[in-house]
Amino acid sequence: MKFYELGRSMVEMLGVLAIIGVLSVGAISGYSKAMLKYKLNKHAEAFSTLIANGVRFREYLHNYNYAEETHILDKIFYQLNLVPDGMTYKGSKIYDNFNNVIDILYDGIYYHFTTYLKKDDSGSGSNMTIDNENKQVCINILNIARQFVNDVYYVHLTDGFGNKTGILYGNNYCTSKVNCLKNMSISDIDQICNTCYSEKACVLYFNLIP
Repeated sequence: MKFYELGRSMVEMLGVLAIIGVLSVGAISGYSKAMLKYKLNKHAEAFSTLIANGVRFREYLHNYNYAEETHILDKIFYQLNLVPDGMTYKGSKIYDNFNNVIDILYDGIYYHFTTYLKKDDSGSGSNMTIDNENKQVCINILNIARQFVNDVYYVHLTDGFGNKTGILYGNNYCTSKVNCLKNMSISDIDQICNTCYSEKACVLYFNLIP
């Protein structure tokens, strides 16, 4: 009498499950990278439009009385429909698509577009995914600053201790004694934005000349 095996052995099933697991991890990783790239592209488009609106209407905005707004222009940008698609206005603040707060203010001399890069839920920034997002958003903003190099006073970062890092000047203030946006390479920008990967907090200041 002959006996025939039906189905798969336990070892074979475990092997199949292991292969499925590896493929699933690879697919999830690829999807996550694709989604981050998509969000970064949308962020770059929206932030570039926000700065372009600031450049276009800065003389008009300069005539506003900011006393009641404490110089915060977020609400005015919203009321004038200058907040681009991909950004939201809520609770008197503008948020990008990574949920970072963007404050717009005029100090009587310059226009400041300040991005407060978010921390993780613990308030520390130890979450590696968020840290990497922060660095990539920083790179986005510095690359956009190079597009507006004739309108930028300077851009700079502050770390978790309030120290300024990576101060880069626009063309009108570029001298041999300072770091200039126009001279920054991709590698230079990547190095500067490491602050937003390694520190517990990172704030990026984008300042336009009036």
